[in-house]
Amino acid sequence: MVGPAARRSSRGYPGFVDATEDLFGDVNVCLQREGGYDDGEGWLFKDRDEAYHLQREYFLKLKERVRFFDLIARRREEQADQVPAGGLDLDRVDEPQLLLRGGAGGLGNMHFQTATVRNPRFAKRGRAGIDAHFLLELRLLADLGLVGLPNAGKSTLLGAISRAQPRVGHWEFTTLTPTVGTILTGISGDSFTVADIPGIVAGASTEGRGLGLDFLRHVERSGGLVFIVALDRPDPVADLQILLQEMGPSRMRDKNVLVVATKADVDDAEQRYNALAQFAQPWKTVPCCAQKAQNVQAVINAMAEIAH
Repeated sequence: MVGPAARRSSRGYPGFVDATEDLFGDVNVCLQREGGYDDGEGWLFKDRDEAYHLQREYFLKLKERVRFFDLIARRREEQADQVPAGGLDLDRVDEPQLLLRGGAGGLGNMHFQTATVRNPRFAKRGRAGIDAHFLLELRLLADLGLVGLPNAGKSTLLGAISRAQPRVGHWEFTTLTPTVGTILTGISGDSFTVADIPGIVAGASTEGRGLGLDFLRHVERSGGLVFIVALDRPDPVADLQILLQEMGPSRMRDKNVLVVATKADVDDAEQRYNALAQFAQPWKTVPCCAQKAQNVQAVINAMAEIAH
């Protein structure tokens, strides 16, 4: 997550709007127009000062008309520079998004020429631009996202199938930040990427518990989801049900799904695996022991099937 500040005083695109193919994010903007002038003000005078012109009836009438003109211009600017309350989703590189249009240009002296004032010696300044602070939430793009309860073996698995070096420990919430690993599928050089996010706990979506849902944006655009379920847990089926409930149907829509049963070397693993595989149908379920590098290649092959 980054928070660059951009100052806009003219038309155009802020430099950081041009996203690259792998970097997209949500944009939340706080707008503030500074250095402007009130409706009917903002005059520039030559030869004579403002006090002189304020004593002239033609200028007072003109100023009243300009006040209405400024009111309309200000309302148009406010409408043009509105950003949705929920932010913007910059999910395509081929469609630049105009975030701030900026203030309109000034009016030269010839805009105020009349039958009685042939050579006006005054003009209007351009309207102020906008100071805006942009909060960009980066979404890591990966072909697959690893989703599991804390200490389910996600990081150990990622380290076993790729060259990524995630933090591994025997306590919950070892993973505090997302990690992306690249997996090669053969000598041809074909590869896919996998993102490991912090573990999800029951009540995360309704009570804000844990860390996982704060990072789900990193797997929302992935082509597939890999649910990591540990077979050393009392009820792996219940664990998978928790993950499905916390993910929700919207995040699951149009996703390829694979279930990987980790820690398959523990006692009673076969019985628990069979129950898990039956519940997970029609999704494919693959057992493995990442710590001992057992059946890891089968996991890679299954991941490759849903990644492409």
